[in-house]
Amino acid sequence: MDFRHFFILQLIVFSTLFIGILGDCPNPKVESSTYTSGDAFFSTETVYSIELTVTCSNNQAPSLYAFVNNELILVTKSTSSNSYQVSWSLPHNKAVKGTIPVGFYDDEGASTMRKNMRYGEDVKVDPLFTVDVEHKGIKTQSFIAPGFVAMLLSLLVWWLANTARQKLME
Repeated sequence: MDFRHFFILQLIVFSTLFIGILGDCPNPKVESSTYTSGDAFFSTETVYSIELTVTCSNNQAPSLYAFVNNELILVTKSTSSNSYQVSWSLPHNKAVKGTIPVGFYDDEGASTMRKNMRYGEDVKVDPLFTVDVEHKGIKTQSFIAPGFVAMLLSLLVWWLANTARQKLME
């Protein structure tokens, strides 16, 4: 092996180690807020959204992937801070009421998850962290209360009766 090949091999090894060191997020501190839509009257799907800030002990901001409904979703990262956002939607009949745990993975964990899903392996990959999304269910009722509709109909009947009475009195 000549010097050039040895140098290239060393460069590949050290760059792989360097990227591996920068890529992980030891001891992540997570602050999150979640949102789920609950109205089935105006929409056909339930929307879930998680906004989070992740602070790693090595001050890195890795790419993150969320594992939701047996698929990995790339998490959007803000360019100016360690803020992330992920959202997805489901048809109302598939939306689950209750707590939904969403696991977050770095590049290495997501790669292992993809490999496991591709080959059907049942190997447990621990997420970097998990965020619980609380979905209270959906409402299929109209946004207008039935009592309000009854009051409007009563006023309409009264107005029609009063108008007819005034015409008869003339």
